Amino acid sequence: DLDARTDPWVRLAGPEPRQVIDDTLATVPAGTLAEGPYTVRLVTTLRSGTTVEDRRRIYIDRTPPRVQPLILQDGLVGGHHGVVADVASDDLTTASLHVTLHGRTETVRSDVRNARHGLAWPDTRGAGGVADVQVVLTNASGLSASYDTTLTLPQRQVNTALFDEMKLDVPHGALLPMASDFDDDG
Repeated sequence: DLDARTDPWVRLAGPEPRQVIDDTLATVPAGTLAEGPYTVRLVTTLRSGTTVEDRRRIYIDRTPPRVQPLILQDGLVGGHHGVVADVASDDLTTASLHVTLHGRTETVRSDVRNARHGLAWPDTRGAGGVADVQVVLTNASGLSASYDTTLTLPQRQVNTALFDEMKLDVPHGALLPMASDFDDDG
């Protein structure tokens, strides 16, 4: 008999004499509980008289997530200079990366709830410069925390050593009799 046990369980509701499907049996008064881990136990008595028990761990946490940047620096993102972020948290969170460069703000979001996020933003314009970077983490309760920093992104530079220049010996204004293949690629 589970009611005769001396365990420190607190009855939230019940017994419920009717059969319940997809309905609420009880609500947990989380506002009155201290922060920390709890175990919620559901005990069901079958018509045969046997009992079935299920337990779930919950954690009461009223604090915003803690932002721990593991990597937050400039780097190459898809062939462009940009911002690379690897951020951890003490909660399961969603993440967003806000980058402001030359007065223009762009945002990258991670809608997956996780304790660690990898985010990347490419500077596709190649302008480079000083970027204001903000990482915002939001937990399931809607509490947010942010981490702000400033990074200097290099300008896109063309490596002229990769190009060969061929001088053409054609008088200005002259039309060629046929289309020429100047780069010999067929």
